[in-house]
Amino acid sequence: MNNAHLSPIQYYRQSAEWRAWIGKTGVVVQETTVFATPTDVCGNQAYQLALIELENGERRVLPVCLGEQVAVGDRVMLVLRKLRDSQTNSVIEYGMKCRLHHRP
Repeated sequence: MNNAHLSPIQYYRQSAEWRAWIGKTGVVVQETTVFATPTDVCGNQAYQLALIELENGERRVLPVCLGEQVAVGDRVMLVLRKLRDSQTNSVIEYGMKCRLHHRP
């Protein structure tokens, strides 16, 4: 099953793998900004991608949550966020992103 674009309910009910990643933390190894974006992703705004090394040593490339800026060495947390704006009354697509991890 392709879990790239599912509703939050589908994520929760159908994908133990994705649920296992929510809340995990890691360190930004590399980052870049994407300037050429599709209309339905970020409303044509540039967005940042980060290569993250998780605590278990695995690496993932994820978009950074809008409004956040990360740099190499920053600690981040994996979160479930809206991926794109719905152009119709269809289901809104959600997926994994990362945000700065603020320790209490």
